[in-house]
Amino acid sequence: GKTGTLQLLETLLGGRALPNYAPEKTGQIDVAKAWDGLDLDNRDELKRFTMEVARLYPPVNATHRVAPEPFTCDFNGRRVSFPAGTLVMVPIVFGNLDPGLWGPTAFDLDHNRVGLLEHFAGFNSVGDRHAGRICPGRE
Repeated sequence: GKTGTLQLLETLLGGRALPNYAPEKTGQIDVAKAWDGLDLDNRDELKRFTMEVARLYPPVNATHRVAPEPFTCDFNGRRVSFPAGTLVMVPIVFGNLDPGLWGPTAFDLDHNRVGLLEHFAGFNSVGDRHAGRICPGRE
């Protein structure tokens, strides 16, 4: 919807700070200063920069799934069972911040990072892969 797209635009233009994922210092990254260093005639660079900002502060930070069958999982250190039909929220933002995927610079702003376009989890997709529904604000 419009809310996520406006959040991303506001963040890109420096009107909204990135979240501060403690103990990381993402909230101190000056996105507007980084924007000033871009080649505004280079559409590829602008796309990568937009995706990198969205990786750190995704306009779509979660999706959901309705469990087709009962399931059990660990929840706060204990096993909990849920019935079929349970609505499960999937916080995709954590995939965007996983040092196991993004390396030790996972919380840095780096629009030239390896694998950015292929692994970015946002817009209800991972790279170009999705389950038939993608955020209309992606393009």
